[in-house]
Amino acid sequence: MFAPLLPIQSDSRASAAIDSLLARIDAIGTVLAVLARWSGRPAADPVSGLSERATLAAWLTQVEPEITARMVTELDAICAALQSGLAALEQARGRGHRAEAAAALLYRESREAFADVLKPTIAHPEYC
Repeated sequence: MFAPLLPIQSDSRASAAIDSLLARIDAIGTVLAVLARWSGRPAADPVSGLSERATLAAWLTQVEPEITARMVTELDAICAALQSGLAALEQARGRGHRAEAAAALLYRESREAFADVLKPTIAHPEYC
């Protein structure tokens, strides 16, 4: 009765790098939502809504491959920081310490770094 929901992907199915980049963005958004909840804040996805995701996918298909590669590198660094930070927070929570301040710090710094990576897509349409 219902079709499965799929993430918005780039127009060019041949471009695995763009699809991978969009998947990283979705994954980071999910982890940031978890961190926001752990730190007692409302979560707001930096790339929320279908229109913003579609705009991002279109922008990524038109941008130079070097910019896409740089974004992948920066997102990988954010993913690594989030992974290690989340592991430490889970250990603390497993020992009964909620670690809200640490979660808030990791959330704030990761969100700022994530916004900086996505900034060219929003603030600089001349890159298109």
